[in-house]
Amino acid sequence: MADPGKIQHSRKEAHDIAMSCSDDDTKPLIEYYNKTAETYDKYLDVTGKDIGALEYSKVIEKHQPNKDVRILDAAAGTGILGQKLKRLGYTNIDAMEPAIGMLKQAQTKGIYCDYICDMIRPDEKTQVPDDTYDVVCVLGGVTFACITPDSFPELIRITKKGGLFTFCMPEYTTKTQTIDPKFLQDNVEADLQALVAEGLCSKWSKEPVTFYDASQEHGKEKGDVYILIVA
Repeated sequence: MADPGKIQHSRKEAHDIAMSCSDDDTKPLIEYYNKTAETYDKYLDVTGKDIGALEYSKVIEKHQPNKDVRILDAAAGTGILGQKLKRLGYTNIDAMEPAIGMLKQAQTKGIYCDYICDMIRPDEKTQVPDDTYDVVCVLGGVTFACITPDSFPELIRITKKGGLFTFCMPEYTTKTQTIDPKFLQDNVEADLQALVAEGLCSKWSKEPVTFYDASQEHGKEKGDVYILIVA
């Protein structure tokens, strides 16, 4: 039963707020995530996003089996991906999240080594130094009013040479929505090809996963994990 004293997180409400934001001003969305941080994990249970985090973590393990590497969970939320990675044996994981309320919820779980409150934007550096992480991963943050494809160079900057920058996107964002063409699959993959041409990464690949599992809001939904090797 929902706690009447807490604001319940809703994918539709979050989506509507994101659509009202510009890429330059995402404060209303960050404020919404702060307000609903305490109920976000319940939302994850309802939507079945847990399966997406599980399958994504196994793709990361396939491509980087060394459990001692340094990992950044970008747009970490309350730590759903970090939990899966920790259960697989990874021990050196940091979280980056722009909503401090979400980051505080993640802290209660003892998953991460460091907690970074920062926003990933195009043409702006985060507080993270160059070549810091062996793996940078984004479960659901490459989406409207959050991480845009033109921010990928910043995520590559903080990844070590030869390391992995990976992100996971559901089919709704890449194949179904007609709101913002930059997130459609063909355009995202053209951006990845451009990163190869620019010498920022040596190659990229993708693997299918189940992103949501038979949720009450949108049913079973597939997605893709993209894996880039940083040059």
